[in-house]
Amino acid sequence: MLYIRRLLAIVLLVGLALAPIPSYAQAAAATSGAITGVVKTSGGVPVSGALVTVSGPEHTSVATDAHGAFKLTLPPGIYDLSVTKGGYVPATQTNIAVFLGETVPLDVTMTQADLSSLRTIASVSTSARGSSINTGAASQDYLPAAAIANLANPGVNDAIQRLPDAVIQRMGSQPDTTIVLGGVQPYETQVLIDGHPLSLGEYGVWLSEYFPSALLGGVETQVGPGNTTPFASTAVGGTANLLTPNFTTTQTFNAIIGDDNYGSQYSSLLATGSAGKLQYVAGASYGSSNGPFYQTSKYVVTPDYNINGTQNANLPNNTGIIQFYGDASGSFGTKGDVFKLRYNFSTATSFDVGALSISGAYNPQGTSYGQYVGMITIEPCLTYGYPPPYTQCTNPAYSSLVGQKVPGYVWYPGSNFTFNQTIFTGQFRTSLANDTLLIRPYAGAITQYGNGANEDLYPLFWSAPGTCNSSNAGLNPTGTCGAFATYCNTQSLNYGYWAGNYDAASGAGECNQTQFFELNQDRLYGNTLTWLHPTGDGDLFTFTYDFHGDHSYGYYAYPGNVTVPPTTEHYDTLSLVGDILASRTISVKAGLYYSLWSVDGMQQVPGAQPDMYGNIAQEPLQRSNSRFDPHIALTYQPTGRSSYRAAFGTSETFPFAGYISGQAYYTLPSATTGTLAPNGFVTFKSPYLSPESAAEFSLGTDQQLTRYGVARLDLQSTNISNVFELLTTPGGLTSWPGAVDYVPGAPLGALVPTNSARLVVNMAKIGFNYAPPKGFGFYGNMVFESSQVKDIPSAFYAIGPALPANNQQTCGFGNAIPGSTTCIPYMKGYYAVNYTFTNGAYAALGADFEGKNNTYFQPPFLQFDLTLKYPITKYLEAQISVQNLFDTNDFYYLPMPNAGTTTSLGSLDANGNFALTSVPSTLVPAPPRTLRFQLRWHDGRP
Repeated sequence: MLYIRRLLAIVLLVGLALAPIPSYAQAAAATSGAITGVVKTSGGVPVSGALVTVSGPEHTSVATDAHGAFKLTLPPGIYDLSVTKGGYVPATQTNIAVFLGETVPLDVTMTQADLSSLRTIASVSTSARGSSINTGAASQDYLPAAAIANLANPGVNDAIQRLPDAVIQRMGSQPDTTIVLGGVQPYETQVLIDGHPLSLGEYGVWLSEYFPSALLGGVETQVGPGNTTPFASTAVGGTANLLTPNFTTTQTFNAIIGDDNYGSQYSSLLATGSAGKLQYVAGASYGSSNGPFYQTSKYVVTPDYNINGTQNANLPNNTGIIQFYGDASGSFGTKGDVFKLRYNFSTATSFDVGALSISGAYNPQGTSYGQYVGMITIEPCLTYGYPPPYTQCTNPAYSSLVGQKVPGYVWYPGSNFTFNQTIFTGQFRTSLANDTLLIRPYAGAITQYGNGANEDLYPLFWSAPGTCNSSNAGLNPTGTCGAFATYCNTQSLNYGYWAGNYDAASGAGECNQTQFFELNQDRLYGNTLTWLHPTGDGDLFTFTYDFHGDHSYGYYAYPGNVTVPPTTEHYDTLSLVGDILASRTISVKAGLYYSLWSVDGMQQVPGAQPDMYGNIAQEPLQRSNSRFDPHIALTYQPTGRSSYRAAFGTSETFPFAGYISGQAYYTLPSATTGTLAPNGFVTFKSPYLSPESAAEFSLGTDQQLTRYGVARLDLQSTNISNVFELLTTPGGLTSWPGAVDYVPGAPLGALVPTNSARLVVNMAKIGFNYAPPKGFGFYGNMVFESSQVKDIPSAFYAIGPALPANNQQTCGFGNAIPGSTTCIPYMKGYYAVNYTFTNGAYAALGADFEGKNNTYFQPPFLQFDLTLKYPITKYLEAQISVQNLFDTNDFYYLPMPNAGTTTSLGSLDANGNFALTSVPSTLVPAPPRTLRFQLRWHDGRP
């Protein structure tokens, strides 16, 4: 079309040359064209005094008037346009064709410069263009608040999973989840809230399931070396930024109430607007998720750990004993609030303050941290060979079920888990001429706490009948029970304790569970200073200095079992990013990063041995490390409908507190630890773990095929050296002080943080989005990923089969450690068709495809979701949403040990050469079918 128009222009010029000579005024009109437009903020307020510059056959500038309007009279040709004003993000547009006697209308939107967003928010569009293409250097995706609201889901994971290369890590018996980008591991993904980094904490990850979706204004991601955000040098896999609702100049109001088929309820309220120079955002949210076990009771069983002498079977048709019959609800609730104020001293100077608070809890904990262990044949008693032999028996209250098969569940009752996060932020924005200065401090705290104060009210098992009536173990007036009581009490930190209860009819004694406590606490702080300098020719230089840190502390099982002593990690980053318009069609984006990392914690004294409780003498640990990382990208935009990008860069991941600070600690055995660690496991620390280093290369293109249709393709290769891996070795230890080796022939598992050789990730993303304002629309994205650890030396497998395995797709085994090895599916995709009616009604059918090697440890499957919205009045909207429409792949609503797809382990054959073995993983169910109905009362805007 461009060539046809140019040919017509030539014909027109020839015709004019042969025509009679017109008057002077006619000649001027015939030899020029014009670009006109209006520059406004995203809220529609005119921006006066903005400098509009064009370059091409002619280079000229003009300032916008009091109404934000401008006009440039230009000779015919192809032009680039830039709009700059101090305090605002520069807006650019390339390939604007100006023809003889024609006027090109432009609508220019400028956004106040802000550190909260990763994207270039400013945009320029002509009246002839519909949806826009990605003209940036990074592979980027954006999930708006409307897409999250379509599921009417109080949580965010199922919505974030719609993003092309986002994987949600799931951890077997533990409901904690985190976000993974770029086919790497969880700790290699950087998660931000409003542009500031969150604490890495004990496990190197941020837990995502507690964030209420109603407080999200959107989620944006950038993946690959084209990512030149202030923290890109420490974002190996990519950056996910959770945005809270933004300021508006007009008054907005949105209130939602809803419930689901399990009796869960949720509600939210959000208001934004302005009063003179003051702008505000105020929102609050509450959500609950009851699930299929709400107000139900199930049998809690102890499966027979002694199958074949070495395994924790946890398989269907296993045998076991009944501990008790109790509440399986495991309800989950979240709540949060956000409050932000901005005072605009002028169009170029403003000051913000904000507070975000979120919390969540499993209360009662119930089955939320449990598993389903299949149909269990109930035995009267089970005898274990730990010397001297001890016998555990079924609760006498359920002796009538002996010999029968019952559905067996494992969980830890009488406790609750809570999560609290509070972030305080501020931002000062001002300008000097067209330059902009941004200063953004922040501070906060994140705490996850497990309170098992009431677990000792529930039996763990009962002794053999008659034990308390024997001559040397009779029940005495003080409430003790001889040898049996001694057995319970000596295991009080690890196993159970004697509560003084017994069954008069049989003489069986009750050994109750112990109180369990867990704490992970992080305090975070930071400040970012950014200087933006536009040149007026479309070039932009950004200088940033950022420092941020976190102070971590944690313990497991009881306060004395410290997993992370008080440890501080600190990051200083200097970055210089340049956006340079090299020509009309080519732009260069270069980021130069210098990062300094330091840690102040504790380490084991070299050569010190653990005492009888597993404690080891410690001494201070102080380390620092610095890196220089470049990111270089080229973008080529031959027309306004197509864009090509290529980028190269390096980045690093520094060790986090849970891997390097403190002493080795013991994790209790339980029915949820699986075949790899039936006696529990010991997690070691590696205080001098080296940082990871990554080199990345990417290619990509966006093509606007129709006015509202955009196709995309992104290719990326990532090579990471010194990869952190939690080397998992079953039977790596024969014993550990303070541990309970109660299964003969099955020693403890060992977890050791190591620098493995390399992680090589190759990824391809293909997508198409057709999004007209009315009528039929379509969205589809598919990701193909190869993620393999390579070059691990054979010595790593000398003490037995271990994870990870050389040259195999990355995958864990469903263990309950956040941040541990995550399964990266070979293929993953989300597709949706929708229809928007003229009256504002909306219908959508979506499909989530989880390919082989998915985080559910299931064979490939497809799950559908449905959304129907209807405007009852201008201000009231009803919505029905169904998650997992056909109720597939949810199995028993709980993880099931050793029933998932097999996981490959590395090992050595008889000749000492590398070989492969495999173990079954924990089967993790997909969310069950959930029907939600909600009402939205709003201000009348779409």
